Amino acid sequence: VEDAGLSKEGYGDFSDRVANAKLAITTPEECFNVFPGIAVGAEDFLGTKRFQTYYIVATKNWMNLGLETTLGWGNGRFSNPHSCGFFGGFAWFPFYRCTNPWIKGLSFAAEYDPIDYENSEKEPHPNARVKNLAINYGGKYKIADYLDFSISQIRGDAIAFAGSFTYNWGKTKG
Repeated sequence: VEDAGLSKEGYGDFSDRVANAKLAITTPEECFNVFPGIAVGAEDFLGTKRFQTYYIVATKNWMNLGLETTLGWGNGRFSNPHSCGFFGGFAWFPFYRCTNPWIKGLSFAAEYDPIDYENSEKEPHPNARVKNLAINYGGKYKIADYLDFSISQIRGDAIAFAGSFTYNWGKTKG
């Protein structure tokens, strides 16, 4: 479907006509962090199906190291000759046991992005996303369970900054 605002080649109406679902079969916490949590999911299984992907993923927590690792396999957008459908990442919380609130919330993460944006048959676009690096990485700083700040390197092409304020209304007294 053409989008008058973006041109004939733009994603336009394809960009937001999707339905995604993820089902956690087990979580790492349910397995007492001994066995990984397992989930299956589908992206764009209803709608345009332009970005359709089905996947299975396992996440394991290594509590003594402050480390969370994820490894998954998917088809569709995730499968290309270089990745064979595999993806994964990790998050490291080096000071999670620390009592000092100023450094406790520091974490680092990295992920392997298997999507071949420039050579995908399902999402051809003259201005495809540039991907100089298949590894995305960054850091996050959480202060007092309320403020989150992050910085990351995306596809080896861009730097992203984010900030948010969170308040848990369910724990409010009174």
